This record gives sequence, structure tokens and C-alpha cells, in this order.
Amino acid sequence: MSVYKRGNYWIVQFNHDRRTYTRSSKSTRKRDALEPERQMRQQLVDTQVLGHRENIKLHEACVSLLSTSKDSGAYDTLVTATNRFKEYFDDIFLDAITNRDLSRWVEYERKRGIKDITIRLWSRQFNKICRNAHRLGYYTPDYEWGEWNIKDKPIRYLTDAEEQKILKELDPSSAKDPKHKNGRQAARDIFILMIDAGFRINEASVLKWSDIDFDNGVIYLYRSKVSNDYFIPVTKR
Repeated sequence: MSVYKRGNYWIVQFNHDRRTYTRSSKSTRKRDALEPERQMRQQLVDTQVLGHRENIKLHEACVSLLSTSKDSGAYDTLVTATNRFKEYFDDIFLDAITNRDLSRWVEYERKRGIKDITIRLWSRQFNKICRNAHRLGYYTPDYEWGEWNIKDKPIRYLTDAEEQKILKELDPSSAKDPKHKNGRQAARDIFILMIDAGFRINEASVLKWSDIDFDNGVIYLYRSKVSNDYFIPVTKR
């Protein structure tokens, strides 16, 4: 552990387990850097030696995961889920959430008219929030999700008329603003990809040009839900 001056400010820096920890005191006086040094030393003992962790607020845990998931195909779902958690639980400590709290949240969402399949999807985002917080060294709740009875509903495919209606709505030529035009074009392309090839929205949104083999007319993808590689023939459209 060392305290030294860098430019105008005093800096606390030390190495532990092949990692370097640095914090600025934001002060021109050395004595103002001694307190951060003591705090960092105590934190290191608590977390690395005694196995203690830090507490984190629910809001902070949500923001932490969102900041590292912007390129994820499920980012929009994660944003919606975190907003639901923030609204219901307020800004409490993450590890203070209990099974009873989660059960009450489920009933609250049901009364709002949210389907069980959506609640289950949001619960998976809560799992991600907790795993990310645990990985960062924070306390996380000890909880178990209850099972929800989801009745299987018969699959209903779009009719030709419904498909044409959607394509007409997404037609970029009817938009005047260039931003709206580009947005509609992107949405139309993704819709055609999903309707023709059976892609999920998260699969379609993360495709790269390198995933498309124009010579052989196939699209390669990795299906995360079933954890396997797959390929789909490209249609003429």
C-alpha cells in the first residue's frame, strides 16, 4: 500500500493478487489521502480475507448490468424488467429482497394483467442482475422462484393478409423524415427475416454479415435457447 502525489492530487495505490487498485483522494493534502487508504485496506481484509461482501442498492445493481448489456439482443427486455423491479421494490438493498417479496411482486404483476410467461421472462432478468452483482463482490439475496402454471396455447400463424398489412405499415417510402425512413427499413428487414426464416427477435438483431453465406444461400446462427449451431436457407425474398 502506498500514498503518492500525481500532479496536484495525492493517490492511494496498492497491489493484491496480481491486481492494481488505485483511488484518487482528490485533495492536494497528503493527510486527506490517509483515510481512503485506511478504508481500502479494511475493505480488502473484509472481502478477500474474511469473505465479507459489500451491500448494493437494487437501482445500482440494475444500472450496473444495463451498462454492460447494451449489445445484448435481450437489452430491451432487460430495461423493461429493471424498470418494473425499481417501481415495485424501490431503492432497497438487493440482498434484502426475500422469497415473500418476490411472491408478492408476482401477484402484483398478475393483478396488473401481466401474463405468467412475461413474469417468468422478467424473473430471468432478475437472476442476471443478482449474478452480475455477485460477480462484482456484492451481497445478493437467497431466493427461489415459484413455478407458474402456463397453459400451452395453440400456435396461430399470420395470415397472408396480416403479413401484407404489417409490411405496408413498415414501408419506408411512406415516411418523410430520414430517421423514420431508416427506422422503418430496419424494422421491415428484421420482420421479413423473422417471418421467412423463423428467427427470434434477439437472434435477428445480432446477426453479422459473416453469418450469411451468399454462395450457398444459407444463414448460420447460434440458438442460445437450445445451445446449438444451426443454419437456415435464404429465401428469394
